[in-house]
Amino acid sequence: MKKNQTLYSHIVSMIGVLDEIQSILPVSEVELRVLMVAITIHDLNKIQTNAEKSYLSIISEQNKKGEYANILRECEVLNIEDFFPKYKEYIEDIRAIIGQHSAHTSSFAENLICNPERYKLGEEKIEILISIIRALDILDLSKTMDEEEKKRQFLNNINNATKHKGKQYKIVHHIITEDRGMLTNICHNTIAIFFKEKGFIPIAYYKEGVIYLVEDKKIVFSKEDRERLIERCSHSIKSKIFNDFKIYIKNVQSGIKVDKKCLQIASIECIIYEIKNRCQKSKRPDIKKKNNSIQVVIDKYIGIYSSEGLEDIKEVVESLKIKITTEKDKKALSNLNKLLKENTLLLKAQRVSKYILERKENETYLIDSNEDKLRFSEFIRSFYTFINMYLVSKDTVLTWNKVYDFFEINEIDREYLDIFEGLYIRPYILGQMIYDDYKMKDEELTNKIIRYLEDNISREEDEIEDSMWNDLKDYLNNNIIISFYNNNVFKKQNILSSYGNKKGSKCCLCSSEYETKSWMAVDVPYKLKIQNFSNKINAGVSEPKRNVCSICNIEYLLHKVTYTSNMEVSRRYLSILPRGFNTRAYIRAFRESISEFKNKDISSLYFNEYNTFIQQANKNIQDIEPLFTKAKVNGIAIPNYSETLTNYFILPIHLVKKDNETSKWISTLLYALTFNIYFDSKVVISEFPVPILNQDEMEEIYVGDVPVIFKNIFEKSWTKEECVSTTKLFVNLFTMAKTMGEKSDIVYDSLKALSKGRTNFIHCIYKKLKTKYDNPNFKIKEINNFIDEILSYVKEGEEIVSSIKKLAIFANENYIRGSINGGFIKDNAINKPLNIIIDILCRWDKNLYTKEDITALCKREIQKYFERVDPYYGKKKIEAVEGYVDLFMEKILDDSLDGKLYSLENEKKNILSTYSYYYRLAMIKSNKNGSEI
Repeated sequence: MKKNQTLYSHIVSMIGVLDEIQSILPVSEVELRVLMVAITIHDLNKIQTNAEKSYLSIISEQNKKGEYANILRECEVLNIEDFFPKYKEYIEDIRAIIGQHSAHTSSFAENLICNPERYKLGEEKIEILISIIRALDILDLSKTMDEEEKKRQFLNNINNATKHKGKQYKIVHHIITEDRGMLTNICHNTIAIFFKEKGFIPIAYYKEGVIYLVEDKKIVFSKEDRERLIERCSHSIKSKIFNDFKIYIKNVQSGIKVDKKCLQIASIECIIYEIKNRCQKSKRPDIKKKNNSIQVVIDKYIGIYSSEGLEDIKEVVESLKIKITTEKDKKALSNLNKLLKENTLLLKAQRVSKYILERKENETYLIDSNEDKLRFSEFIRSFYTFINMYLVSKDTVLTWNKVYDFFEINEIDREYLDIFEGLYIRPYILGQMIYDDYKMKDEELTNKIIRYLEDNISREEDEIEDSMWNDLKDYLNNNIIISFYNNNVFKKQNILSSYGNKKGSKCCLCSSEYETKSWMAVDVPYKLKIQNFSNKINAGVSEPKRNVCSICNIEYLLHKVTYTSNMEVSRRYLSILPRGFNTRAYIRAFRESISEFKNKDISSLYFNEYNTFIQQANKNIQDIEPLFTKAKVNGIAIPNYSETLTNYFILPIHLVKKDNETSKWISTLLYALTFNIYFDSKVVISEFPVPILNQDEMEEIYVGDVPVIFKNIFEKSWTKEECVSTTKLFVNLFTMAKTMGEKSDIVYDSLKALSKGRTNFIHCIYKKLKTKYDNPNFKIKEINNFIDEILSYVKEGEEIVSSIKKLAIFANENYIRGSINGGFIKDNAINKPLNIIIDILCRWDKNLYTKEDITALCKREIQKYFERVDPYYGKKKIEAVEGYVDLFMEKILDDSLDGKLYSLENEKKNILSTYSYYYRLAMIKSNKNGSEI
């Protein structure tokens, strides 16, 4: 087993490899089941109850019936009978296999283990099965792609088994030298399928690549085969991006808008039909509001018209036009042109006003609420928006002229339409005007629009698209390394050289050698990160435009189609890294689980951290299981394409956007802790869609930079022990919260307090209890065990809390507290003697009084108080008060606070809350109910 690996995942890994290689093994169905039972129980010495025993004694221990007790017990616990009903008939065989599963078994031990005459399968078959289990066991210890010795031992054992079928095998591999997360995973998946079709057996999916078993003979793999492989990888990516162009078409308040990237992956025909479909389903506009706006404009123009005025202006315009043709003086000509422009506008206003009066008779200037007309008008508006974005560079006047020309709108109608707002009103008025002309020509109009756009939109996009996919093929050819194909050798210095020598703009995300395009800053997915070679600093941070290469463009498109979201989210990426490798069976099982959610139309799984940790109270932390609920956005996003989950699993986490960054960090920590234990994997969570650390560069989890407020408690290397103890911390925090009737908020608040020390934490919790309950004693009793466990997580404040606790117990035992005037005891009564001491110490002038003077003064002031309020005041109380003050001065002031009065003053509220908490706890334990009888 690998370091920190659980027995369960070790067995799952072995079974996964066996599932792949079983077709080449000389074993029958029964023999395979015997072997699987042996694999399942082979590490009996790793079970807690057998921890102190030798392996030989574990598998040899017999019950009164002469049966191997530990072997049978484990088989019964695991319900082996359901899988293999006749397993008891093969116990000797199973015992022999597990007894020799380790290659380190001595010959002396072998003789003690083996009883060949009692084998049901026969000695030769047992030898074969022993070779197989040894192979599987040793391969799981091969933690990295480049480890060789354990793979060699695996191969030797496999060949020892397969020689009985007359075949021998060798190990080959492929790697991809640069990790781009989902894009790289899809390529790994495609390559593995490609080689499997050629008879290769993929046995281990490492983060960097896949190792295969293949028959030990010459492999025929030509240049054409490699080209086909590259083409397959490119097609796998391209098909997913092209499959869902619709995510680049957005319904927004200003209409239906098409992202420019959509033009790279879909035809104009597909885009227009999608727009048309959305127009039919879009939200119905507020007709009343639009008609009110129209009425305001109509009222403005309706009083302008007069027949005499119209004729006068016509004459003036004609006169000005004649004068302009004959005028030679430049200044006079300029004045004439200015006058002509002004009078032309007046003439236009007169004509529009007259036109409005004519339409007013039938009120045809208002928008009809007819559903079909509204949908048609929305389609016209989308057509206008499309032209404005991609044909005329957002020139609204020119755009509308093109729309008018397309629909053959006459001059007076154009002048009338131009008086209305161009985006929210005018398209609806135009739609009303021409609806009757096209209502029976719907398909004809659609095709006309498609042809018009195809003819007018620059075909530059096609060239860019072809270049982009050619770059991808070149990128894949440079980065896919196949162990038995020697024409392509990756050298990092070559990559560095091409980076340094490239002329012109480099990609702001990866600094690759490929040609770049300028993107506006808001469009750049700045969180993309590439491993293993990339610029660690984002280039061009202050620029309004960024240079993005075609490979990063493809990667961004792939993200968009894999994880669709209609709203902006706060996103992190969860990378689940195998301790060594994944198997194809494990990958398949993980994908099927994800697909189940997808099939139920679940786009996101919300991680219910509250219930997850509460259910773990009083249970083994290693059994923690994350609980999820269906969500629309927040939580783990479900991918549209499961092929993105291959050599390692990377999933976006959508956090609650309104939460502050500190709360988000705690949420990511909870994800990491839970998934680390549940999947028995290493976990990286960051803002980047690739893990920024490899497995050998970290302990168990990585969750980014710890917020300053939590550095005292969470600045760790995150070993297995630290992960388990932190998980226990959260189990206690959440269970405490539930016991107090609180939700997750108190967990975050109390964590901030805990990071400042134990007294701060107790103050935080005690303050909440006092707010909710008149008598918090019963709740203190319920949560005390959780408090103790939580406090044990931090060392800071351990001494002072212990001293305050002793002082509180002493005070309770000796009734050193203030008077009670009926009802439950109040904090001012509990803290009365302590307040007297603190107040005196805070006023202590060390130039006038010695410590002995102040100690005597504290004793005297408390004694004077009890003389007034305690009718039984006497020698016993005097002695108790003296002991109480001495205990405070020695343990709290001197030992815990180093005699620093300013520390006492700063910690006053925390000390008083901690003292009250432990005083009440002492009351409960001594059966004092805290009320006056």
